[in-house]
Amino acid sequence: MVPAGNSFGQTGQIWREEASVFEVLDEMLSKECSVDYWGDELILKAWRAVDEFSEEDWSSLSQVWRDKPEDWQYWSVPVSVDTRLSTEC
Repeated sequence: MVPAGNSFGQTGQIWREEASVFEVLDEMLSKECSVDYWGDELILKAWRAVDEFSEEDWSSLSQVWRDKPEDWQYWSVPVSVDTRLSTEC
């Protein structure tokens, strides 16, 4: 479940309360948008979302990553790798 009052939920976007943090990221990465919008807006929201990932969210990401469209994979890598490395180092 997305925690109440989380940092990424306060961006003006309304998230479904029953969604996991991974589901929120999945929805973000599944939307069609311009490279500029991704670079200016969505990447920041995605980093905030991944910052809130639980072990279950990481597991969900690893289970579906290969089956996702190429663009989804492309956008998920910098967000997830940067966050995972910063929490493990």
